Formats: sequence, C-alpha cells, structure tokens
Amino acid sequence: MSSTDYGSSPAVAALSGDTDPSPTTNMDIDDIKEKVEESLQAVGDGFFATSGPIPSAVNPGLFIKGLGRVGLPLSSRDAKDLVKISQAASFAEDDQKLVNQSVPRVWGIDPAQVEFRNPQWSKTVQYAVSKTVDQLGVLGGVSSVRAALHKLLLYEEGDFLEVHRATERTPGTFATLVIMLPSEHDGGDVVVQFGKDKRTLSNPESNEFTYAFLAWYADMNYSIQPVTSGYRLILTYNLIHRSGALDKARPPSILVDHNLAIDSVFKAWKTLLETDVEAPQELIYLFDQQDSGSSLGLSNLRGQNQTRALHLHKACKRHCFNLFLAQLEHSKLSKEDADEEDEDDEDSHNWYLTKLFTTDGVCIAESIDIDKEAVTLDDPFDGWSPDDEESEGGYDDEGPSCTEYYRRSCLVVVPEKQFNSFLNRASRLKFREWANALLLRMDDKAQAVTARTELLQICPLIQSQYNIQFQPLKDSLLSDTKGDSYDGYDSLLSVAIKLDMPSLLIPAIGQAPYSLGIDARQRLAQAIVSRDVTPWLPVISASIAGKPSLSFRLADIMEFEREYKQAVVLSKSPERTAGTEKDKEALVQKCMNEALIKEPKDGLLQVGAQSIHLTLLTRVRSQGESSVLEIVLPICKLVVRDMNFVADVLSQLFREIKNEWVSRSTVSTFARQVVPLLAEEMTNLYASTSSRQATAENVQPRTQYPWYNAGRTAYGHMSMPHGAIAKLFTHCEMLELHDSSSVLTRALLKIVNGSGTSEAIKTNDLYVFFMPLIRSLVAELPAVSNDLLRYRVLIHQVLYDHFKNHVGERPYPPQNLSRAGNTSSCSVGRGYHKAHIDWYDCKECRALNDFFTAPDRSEWLYKGSAPDRQHLERRMRGLDCNFWTDDRHGTPYTLIIQKNANSYHNAFNAWQGRSVAAKRELGNFGQERLKAFLGDQFESTMEQLSEVISGKPMPAGRQPLTPLTASTQNNKRASEGLENGPDGKRAKHVDVIDLC
Repeated sequence: MSSTDYGSSPAVAALSGDTDPSPTTNMDIDDIKEKVEESLQAVGDGFFATSGPIPSAVNPGLFIKGLGRVGLPLSSRDAKDLVKISQAASFAEDDQKLVNQSVPRVWGIDPAQVEFRNPQWSKTVQYAVSKTVDQLGVLGGVSSVRAALHKLLLYEEGDFLEVHRATERTPGTFATLVIMLPSEHDGGDVVVQFGKDKRTLSNPESNEFTYAFLAWYADMNYSIQPVTSGYRLILTYNLIHRSGALDKARPPSILVDHNLAIDSVFKAWKTLLETDVEAPQELIYLFDQQDSGSSLGLSNLRGQNQTRALHLHKACKRHCFNLFLAQLEHSKLSKEDADEEDEDDEDSHNWYLTKLFTTDGVCIAESIDIDKEAVTLDDPFDGWSPDDEESEGGYDDEGPSCTEYYRRSCLVVVPEKQFNSFLNRASRLKFREWANALLLRMDDKAQAVTARTELLQICPLIQSQYNIQFQPLKDSLLSDTKGDSYDGYDSLLSVAIKLDMPSLLIPAIGQAPYSLGIDARQRLAQAIVSRDVTPWLPVISASIAGKPSLSFRLADIMEFEREYKQAVVLSKSPERTAGTEKDKEALVQKCMNEALIKEPKDGLLQVGAQSIHLTLLTRVRSQGESSVLEIVLPICKLVVRDMNFVADVLSQLFREIKNEWVSRSTVSTFARQVVPLLAEEMTNLYASTSSRQATAENVQPRTQYPWYNAGRTAYGHMSMPHGAIAKLFTHCEMLELHDSSSVLTRALLKIVNGSGTSEAIKTNDLYVFFMPLIRSLVAELPAVSNDLLRYRVLIHQVLYDHFKNHVGERPYPPQNLSRAGNTSSCSVGRGYHKAHIDWYDCKECRALNDFFTAPDRSEWLYKGSAPDRQHLERRMRGLDCNFWTDDRHGTPYTLIIQKNANSYHNAFNAWQGRSVAAKRELGNFGQERLKAFLGDQFESTMEQLSEVISGKPMPAGRQPLTPLTASTQNNKRASEGLENGPDGKRAKHVDVIDLC
C-alpha cells in the first residue's frame, strides 16, 4: 500500500535542534507568547490521519442477513447482490456536508445485518485499532478505546464523496476507522484536511488480495475520490473513548516530554506579573479550527489539540494557573471606500470569547472582551477565509460595509491572582452549572480535594458579583447586571451546605437580603436538621435582619419555622433525641427573635401590612408574657414613628389583659417605656432647630427605601394620625398612667406653641390634626377618667389658636374714598424708545394719583387715545387694590374709573360666615364636657373664645362709608378737559374700571 509521506512537523524539528528548555529570566510579553506557541506546537506531534496494511488479517467470514455468505475477494456477482439488498447510504444524516452539491450514491448496509462468522476477525480489528491509536497519538493507549461497527459500504464505479465532516454519532466518538476488504478497484483515495494541512490515504497496491486500514480524527474534513473501476468494499468503525479513560491517560510513546520548556515560560510570566503592570493578564492559544460541539472540554478534544491541552493543563496545575477552553470570535469591519490604514484601525476589530468552558466541558461564562495582544500569534487569521460575513448597504457618506467573522476554539491561561478580575469581565456568569459540576465531583473521592479547592475559589467571585449587583439598593432592590443573582445565590447556598461552611453565605446575604427564597429556606432547614446548628445561626439571623420591613421578617420567620418542623418530621436519624431536638429548636427560635428586633443596617425598619400587629402578638403568645417586653417592646421602639402600629399594639395588649394572657403591670411597663419615645418622635416631626418650620424642603428622608419616602408629605403631621394619639391617651387614662399622659400633653403643647412661623401652615396643622384630636379627647376621656384637668392648658390653647386663625380679625369699613396712589417711576414712549421718568412728570399719572388720594371722588372719566388709556390701566395694576374692567364694547374712547366699597362688604360677609361656623363648632363640644377639662377656668376661656369668634366692636366715632349719589359724583368732577369727553358727555364706547 502506498500512502503520503507524513514527514516531521516544524515544531518537532525545532525541538530536535537547539531549543533550550532552561528558564529564561529576561522574557518580555512577546517572548512569552512565542515560547508558548513553540512549546505547544512541538507537543502536538501526533498525526491527524493515518493508514497502513494489516498483514496478518484473516477472512472475516462475512455473512449478510437476507443474502448469505459473501466471498472475498469480492466478485462482481456478490457485489451486484449486495446492491440489491442495500440502501443508499445517507451522508446527509450522518455527516455534515460542507459543499452545496447533491449527495452521491453509496450503498450501505446497517451493522444489524452484518455478521462475522470467523471468531479470529476481532484480532484483525484490534490490530487496526492499536496501530491507529499509536499513530494518531491517542492518549490512554489502546486500552482506553473501543471500536463499534458503523456500516458496511460499497462504492461502484463513479461513486465519490464530497468534502464532509463526521458528527459525533455515539457519545465519546473521537475518530473514524476504515478497514478495506479485498476487492479489486481503482480510485477511491481518501483526502483528509486539518487546517491548512492535507493527507491523502491511498489504496493498497494489490487491493484485490490485501486488507488495509485508514483512520482520521472525527472532526477532520475529508473527501473520497471517484472510484474509476471495480468495486470498493469497506467496513467503517467508530472509535470511542471508554468511560473515565481520559482521566487515567498516559502520554503516548511518540510524544516528547516538554515540561522543562513550558515550565520556563510560566516562571518568566510569574516574574513579569510581579514587576510589570502591563504584563498579560491572560494568554490565548488558538486551535486550527472551530470545534463543532456545543460543549468544549478536554475529553471532547482530539489528536494534537487534546495532546496540547492536556500538556498545558498539567503545567497550569504545577504553577498555580487556571486553564479554560473557549470559543473565540474575531470580527473585522471593512468599508468599500476605506484605505488599508483605516481597515487596520483598532476600532474596526473586535475580539471576544463567546463562551468559556472549564476543562470538564462546563460553560461558565459568556461574552468576555479580550485584547488582541493576549493571543499568542501576532496575526492568527492571516490567510484564512472568514467563517461568516455580514454586509450592510451604504447609509452614510462612507459607503457600504462588510463585517467578517473568524471563529476558533482556543485554550485560555489565566494567572490565579487574575482569576476574579478576568471572569468579572464576562457579560454573564453561569454560577449554577459551574457549582453543580464541582459538587458532583465532590462525590468522587479521587476528585473531592481538587473540587473543594475550586469551589472555594469561585465563592469569592459569586460574592463579588453580589457587591456589584446590590450596590444601588437606595434606588431599587434589583438591578440588571451579570446574569441571575438568585442563580448565584442558589449556587453559593449549595456550596455552603456541601462544605458545611455557612460563613460563605454571610457576605451575599448582607448584600441581597431578598435572596433567601422559599426553595433556599427549605434547603437550609433540611441542612441544619442533620448537623450542628450553631454555625448556621448567623446565616439565619442575617437573612431575617436584612429585611427592611417587619412584615417581611415575620413572614420569613414563620415560613422557616414551618420548613424546619417539616424537615424534622421527615428526618428519621436514629441518633436524634427529643431533648437535643428541643434544644436545637430553642436555639433557632432565640436566633430568629434576636434577628426580628435587630435594627436595620441602613435606614429605618418599616411596619408593612396594616394588621401585622396581630401577627406579631399571635407569634409571641406561645413564648409567654415575658415576650411582650423582650420582643414586642424593642420592635415598637424601632418603629415608634408609626404611631398607628404602636397604638394598635397597645390596644390589643389592653384587650389581652381581659383574656389573662398579660398582666396589667406588664402593659403599664410597656406603655411607660413607649410613650416618652412617641412624645419625642412627635416633637421631632414638628420642631426645627432654626426656623421651626416643617416644610417639604427641610424634611429629610428617614430611610433609604423609596416606598417609605414616597408616602411622606410636606408636613410631618401627616405621619401622626390623631386617632392613634387619642387612642394612646385613652389607654394611659385606663391604666392610670397619668405621668405618661402628661408627657404626651407637654409634647403636643410644645408643638402648638411652635408649629410654624407661617400662618397658613399653623392654621392647617390646627385644622387637620389638633382639632380632630381635641374632639376625640373631649368625647372619649370623660368615660374613662374623672381627673381631666391636666388637659386644660392643651385644650384651651388649641381652641383659642384654632378659632383665632380660622375666623380671623373682623374687617372694618373705610371712612372715606381715599386710596393709595402709585408713586413708582413711569415708562413713556413705545418699543425701544421707552424712557423712565418720575411719575410727577407724567400728567396722566399725576391726574390718576390725584383721583386716588381724593377722599370725596368716586368716579373719574378720562378721554384719551388707546395707548394712554392702556398706560393708565397698567399703572393701576401696581396699586394695592382690587379692580376689574367692564363694559368693553368695540374700541372705547373713554376710560371710566369708579371707587366703591365692595372689597369691604365681601370680606365682612366671609368673616361673618366663619364666625357663625365657629360658634356652631364650639357648641358641638358640649359645655358639660368642656367644664370637665377646663374646671374653674371654663367661664374665662369661653369669654376669650367668644371675643375671638365675634370680633371686636367698631371703634367709637367710626362710621361706615355712605355711598355717593350720581349727582354728587358729577359735581365732584374736576373741570379739567382731560376728564371730559366732547361736550362734557360720556362717549358711546367706554372702558370701565371698577375698584373694589
């Protein structure tokens, strides 16, 4: 048999010469890349295709079901019979067709129809497998490989096969073996292509009587030349890795040990990392082609690629480097009108790893940007055709463009110190798949140690992702970052449970308090049932205390308790006893109680649901009366600003006194400690250290959680419900806590006396909060207490301030028609020619002011041009008076200005209405109830309130303004022509301005 001479690869020739494997201390980045490339090229010295005779082959005793025995050498009669029972072999199903031509006609028989009646035939096959393994450089030797018959194929004259690449027909298939059976024919040579190299596997010289084998790696492109005469009969086998064989593989004898050479590279790289900030953070070695599989691991590689990858993997382990496999994509943008310099611009080239795999074939990251300088070859795609192209039409001035894509599989070497920073560049990290693969390896004793080390290595990476993911917590609880945060948390929880290292979870829980979901709680509960719970208590505490809401905390606690009790029931460990189980439950309950009352790290604890006080008291009921002061009281101190919640808790505790769950003394102690805090909170909401204003501008956010600040208003009193305060007063009186009620009263008095400098703000406070509070106190307190004089000052002050601000001072009528004039500067002229002069120099302004200041003039008629009339109207808008214009018909010739007392009458009517309403409101309180609060000061208080409501009488000697008659008004007009129209009569079209 003749075959192409393989020769020696350039890498082997280089190593056989003067290559010095000793460590090099003065390597720069280019030297390191060059040495890595040379070393790996030299290691991958196995053939990718081979062929040879089988000198000791025996007749297989070929038997075809449905046909019978087939004699060898193959005769024309048997060949024709084979064609009759055969079917056209479908390469479109078995292989990947790489050219767009029709599938050739090749006759195939499935292995189920083929029998070998000669028992010695297996030795012939084993010989072919052994030679193939040796010559292809398969790691693990012949013992790691098995051969499985794929098909019996028959080629007639003219049959051929265009370029194909075999797919992985059976998991673990790495190569194709062909055994040529004796059959006289010409042609049919196999051409195998690997990258730029080609190998031609030719027929044996006397193929009518000779057995021969041909073999190539399954990921090679291959074709079969046309059969020019005769029949070509072959058996095709899949060569498959035995399970686990790769882990125990030994380097084949044809490979040279290049450990010293690669070791020198890693040592030089380490030195460069310590001294040069621009040292490469990763190095990327490209294979000659893109792997067609969805998973890329050491076991999926074949031939030279696998040899190089395993050699590099061992070197990385020796020098504390990390090895990954990846799919690399390089895109190059070129434009039709661009010159060569523009196409070489860095902005037109993109380099990134589309997928990153562990050596076990687990995809752990996607889309990592890389620098071209990290690739060991200077121009790795020079002379290669692109794998894909995208063209775009010319939408801009630069004309059409085309993007070329080059894809290759590669090895990625990353120093251990750059492990986290390298992976943090990924757009997505797949924590779950990564962790699960390592956890499976933990079950294998042989791999448990290395798997544990790798698990501990990725945990800081997951934690660092949480630091990035939940940094903007003040704006939103979740933000779109790298991958699924819960995916990472789930992985971290699995690792912590498997390694029994709860400390791994604490940093992540601190950043992501919402990550302990239902599934995580269930797994955590199941985990602590069968182990010492003490190390896990900080995890439970952090997951609960990290919640910003009391309702969230209680929900988590109840869910965890339920999951824990269910896990205890399902667990039937014989070493557990009732005593130890109770002790463990007590520890867990104590831990959760401490977490429940813990102050949040950021912001203030929120209450949440309205009925959460019932949930809280229901839970602590089973823990005894002491839980009121140990749990409920600290919680109320944390959320004291939510007065509704505190008042509801106190009301419920008061009801529980009747149910004999808590004693009166416990509730009294509770109230004495809570009420002073409530009083201080009320004062803080209203008081300001400088201006004593509580406006929207100086109300600072009290928490970082947006849903709380969104409910706040411009005034602090909206957080102080009058119903809750009234309820607190009622409970204090019922418990005879007079000192507590006095504390609340003093706080409210302080607010009343200093609730704001703005009259509008003070009136609003009194109307919205204080008056409803006083109405509630007057209506409810007499039924529970006989000693109410302590409220006298508060009630007197609130009523007096409210009616005084609400009713206001009584308006009095003006004594004459005098008004204040406008003495500001006057603008004369138009457009850009306007000039400012003194009002006295303008005769219109002077006449207007004379009219306004005159005590007995009620009307003024002005005859003038439209600009002059508009000028006077503008001047009046600067006066301190109300006016409106009327009787505008067409273009008015006369401006009429009238004075009247409408403003006074309107103000008096409004005041009178408020006064009547105030009298009615005061009467609704009831005199007997007010007497109970005001005591001997009732009469004097009522007199003061009556004076405020009714207003002071008109001063002596002051008379209301008498309206002037028309005749009197006409007689009062001045005789200046400027006031009268033609013939002393009003014009038909007038412009009336009525001053109120």
